[in-house]
Amino acid sequence: MNKDLIHQYITSAVLEHFKTKGLAPGDRYNIYFEKPEQVQGQFEAFDLEAFDYTEASYKVHYLPIDNIKLIVACNNAETTEDFLTKLRNEVSKNEGIFTDTAILFIHNTQLDSLTGGTESLLKEGMPLHIDVIKETIKEKIKEEKFLKGHERKILLNTLEQQKSDLFEDNHSLFDFRVFLEIFAAQEISDTQYKSLGLFKDNELHSIKEEKNINKRIQSNRRLFDTVDQTHKYGNPSDDLEKHFASAGVNALSKTGEKKQKDGSQEQPWFSANFEQVHEWEEQKKKGDKPEYIETTLKNQLIIWEKPEGNTKAKQRQRNIIIFNHLPDASTPKDPIELTCQFNVNPKKSDISCPIDSNLSVEYANTKDKINLKLAPKDAQDTAYCKVTYTHVDKVSNDKTNFEFRVFILPLPEQLLKSIKTNYVINIKANGQFIEIRTDNIDDVLTFNEDQEGIDSEGLIADGTYHLYEDTRLELKPDSNYDESFVNFTLNYKNTSIPFRTRVDYEELRGITGLEVWQQKRVKKDSFKYSHEVKNNKDVIKLKQKNNEYTVRDDFRQSLKLEAKLISLGGCYWQEQSSEHISKQHLDIAPSVAEHFHLIVKYYQDNKLLPSLTFWNDTLRQLIKDFLHCYLKELKSITKGAPLTKQQQNLENIGVIKELHGQERFKYTPLNPINLVYQLALYEELDTLELPKEIAGKLTPLGIVPYIYGQGEGRSIELYAPIEQTHSQEWLYYHSAQVDTSSASKRYAANLIKDKINEFIAHFHYLFIKGTHAPLKINLINLGDCKEAFQGIFNYYKSVIQQSTVFPIDVYIYGSDDYITKFEEFSFHDDVDAIQDEFGITLRTERYDPEDILNVFRQNVHFYTKKLDKGVEYAHLSFYQFKPKEMRVAHNTATDVATGLSLHGLVNDIPSVFTNGSYRTGFGSMNLSLKQLDLLEELAVYYNALIDVAKSDNPFNVEQAICTIISEESKKDLEQLYNHSQWITFIDPKVDLNYFKGNKDIVIIHYSDQYSNTSGYDAITVTRKAKQYQFVIEEFLNSKPNIEVQTAQTLDIINMFNALNGDWLLQLISHSEYSHFDREKMSILSAVKVGLGFLYHENIIWVPIS
Repeated sequence: MNKDLIHQYITSAVLEHFKTKGLAPGDRYNIYFEKPEQVQGQFEAFDLEAFDYTEASYKVHYLPIDNIKLIVACNNAETTEDFLTKLRNEVSKNEGIFTDTAILFIHNTQLDSLTGGTESLLKEGMPLHIDVIKETIKEKIKEEKFLKGHERKILLNTLEQQKSDLFEDNHSLFDFRVFLEIFAAQEISDTQYKSLGLFKDNELHSIKEEKNINKRIQSNRRLFDTVDQTHKYGNPSDDLEKHFASAGVNALSKTGEKKQKDGSQEQPWFSANFEQVHEWEEQKKKGDKPEYIETTLKNQLIIWEKPEGNTKAKQRQRNIIIFNHLPDASTPKDPIELTCQFNVNPKKSDISCPIDSNLSVEYANTKDKINLKLAPKDAQDTAYCKVTYTHVDKVSNDKTNFEFRVFILPLPEQLLKSIKTNYVINIKANGQFIEIRTDNIDDVLTFNEDQEGIDSEGLIADGTYHLYEDTRLELKPDSNYDESFVNFTLNYKNTSIPFRTRVDYEELRGITGLEVWQQKRVKKDSFKYSHEVKNNKDVIKLKQKNNEYTVRDDFRQSLKLEAKLISLGGCYWQEQSSEHISKQHLDIAPSVAEHFHLIVKYYQDNKLLPSLTFWNDTLRQLIKDFLHCYLKELKSITKGAPLTKQQQNLENIGVIKELHGQERFKYTPLNPINLVYQLALYEELDTLELPKEIAGKLTPLGIVPYIYGQGEGRSIELYAPIEQTHSQEWLYYHSAQVDTSSASKRYAANLIKDKINEFIAHFHYLFIKGTHAPLKINLINLGDCKEAFQGIFNYYKSVIQQSTVFPIDVYIYGSDDYITKFEEFSFHDDVDAIQDEFGITLRTERYDPEDILNVFRQNVHFYTKKLDKGVEYAHLSFYQFKPKEMRVAHNTATDVATGLSLHGLVNDIPSVFTNGSYRTGFGSMNLSLKQLDLLEELAVYYNALIDVAKSDNPFNVEQAICTIISEESKKDLEQLYNHSQWITFIDPKVDLNYFKGNKDIVIIHYSDQYSNTSGYDAITVTRKAKQYQFVIEEFLNSKPNIEVQTAQTLDIINMFNALNGDWLLQLISHSEYSHFDREKMSILSAVKVGLGFLYHENIIWVPIS
């Protein structure tokens, strides 16, 4: 369509206006455009006449309107500002050839000398004001007969969306071009829907009610805006995953610029149909794939239900046993009603019973459920059926199959309880049976396991055995039988149940500590723990309802420890080795000991472990009673007096002291801090299921920031908790003097990887492919450098997959007392050992593990250096304050802002600047002891107890342990600033003011998103800030009438950091063709204006990006 339509419209509107309103000699008007080509286009759109201005050798162009010549002048290469000003003045004189003339300037300037004294045709009341244009187009939409009803609604809705608040913003004039194109063509073409901000909707015409049409258009516009904004300002392939199913992400990420495999051009995202896009959104809400949720039984019967296996496909194959037997030993004759729920709405036509059953099956669908009514032909006999549901994707036509295999047994559940977690059901045309999965062919099968009387028989193929309610039946496989399965039958009263035993060929699914913690609470059901040795291997299984799991690594060790300490009893233990733990006598108040013993006894009596147990009302009350008794004992301590031995021992309840290895202090799930924290979670969350990202942050890590401990042959020293992900209800305290990684910095690996990515992206011209220029990294005071190794390796693995490999040189300082992970790595060759020891994954789609290791070894070089010899120049330096830079002292906790939020459920370790130093530790400012929850109150008293428990110092409930970093430590950082492009301080324990004291140090980025602390995870600074200042100065100096001083650019850098430090980093690497600098500087300007507009002396406004 003709691109001059908007200019034609402007021409008609201007002429109509002046013919209607009239012109007077000397009148002066202007129209502002943003771009020179728009100025020229409008000038050429007028049908102009001309006369000679001989004095200036210039041909004057004009529009004859009645008796007035309306001179039209524009700024271009042929005219200067002075000449246009002179032309304006001549018109004002109304003399000579300029008698009876008026003038209209068409320009893209900001010159007051030119526009002064003229009226804008864009202002309110003038023909090009937005409201006038909208009203004109609105009337045109209503009048045009070629438009269908739904098309008229689309145009009116789009018109209302046009920004009407951009006063005299001429750029908005061109937003109306699409309407003019549609009027000219007398149709809405497929390509014009993009300009309307919509996807084409093939079904809109079929909707009759006006409110539903408008609702659908608004939904369409919302989806279009979502995708459009992602393409303009985000990363489509990543960001669209939040909103659409995978098929939609793939289609909506395409720009139309690439060719497909068949040579054709790909379809751009805006060519998608609204119905498709809406369906992709709905699929995302329900999940990319249809998923089964649960099966429920309306009758008062017991149901077992479990999946076929651990894969997604096997999770869709459900094995159901219904015990058609009531407590009074009767067998119900009413049909059994079963409901299967999904995240999609099944169709009845997609449900079937493919195999003959010996029961009557009726099925129906209601919304997201399949309702089954099962009626056995003989209620006293075994009945079975198989029901299938095939979901067909509306867009891709992909099929997803679900299968429900049901056995109905007229017997009590306890007879088969032993197979609850290891059975599956087989229903095929050639046979139906319950299959029992065993670990070994010679495993004894046990039925009715709770009975003392035993009937022991040999298990033979096709054997038949009788099952009685008062006798345990044990079937021992024939030692000469070498098949992997055996068919047999159990008879109970008048029914026969077909079975098959089979050696289990599928490894148990592993379950993490976090999954256990959430699943037991959400399902209100404990896990049962079993531990046995088979074939010289430890076999640990967790059972919950019909599901069986295994556990690995550190969580496995935690459970083994829990099993030992529950078996031993007591309340304080010492761990001599990983295999040996002993109970230690602890002299504490009898009432505290008694209440603690009742908790341990509960676990013993119910054969449960703390980390695996759902807190029912009974256990919850036992724990509450203990905590109140414990707190009462803490409150009884006399303020200003040293502690008695019994009072000192209160800190050791529920603690394991490690006498080997790292000599840690392990706070078990029975420790008062862990108990009170879990109690608060139960009372707050109940059965609410949390996203794992949130659930993983709910730990008591910051409630007791420091304790005192004493390792073998060492004096009393400071211990700090280390963040871990394996055991949700445990805390591990490491020596802060020995282990610099004791700071809670599990996030450091991701942080280091991200920083490397950012540096390479922002200084990509330093690492041109083929130059082999190394990236240089300094690691200072990072202990064994495990997190640094993981971060560098994970970054390196990602670039290997992109076939972009360049060397990385790593310089290690301050780790003289460690064998670093880089050094250890050089001694390992075994893939599995490397993965376990270093916490990395070597599996990729394109490369074998050995290939990755070889390339990594060839290109990553490390060097151990002495810090007192000076540091090497590096692109990136990662620094952590070393223990000797931190002193241990005491805080007045009431003077330190509390790190407890949401009544302590979210907690961190605050740092405050006081008297020339940064103090980090527990704080209780703003906590009133008279209004505290149990968790908060216990935290206050426990920290005060820890402060003096290993000394003769007097008890003070307002005191707590803290660490101090002096401002004098800045002196040691000078050479680091001079020899690094970026310096990232990990877990800094200081705030931004620490760095602002140095005038030439610029904070270019800080991170607070890696952990749930209120402080900073990392702060990145530089002394080499010229490139950032240059970009800002260059941008501002390119604007007319703006002068910027170097000192002002530092203020702008600080403003960037206040909003979003990533923007600052991207300033120096954005494409010259993008508007990134303009956009972000405009946001900063808007924030400054907003803060000025909203200023109030009693209000602090905080901009949130």
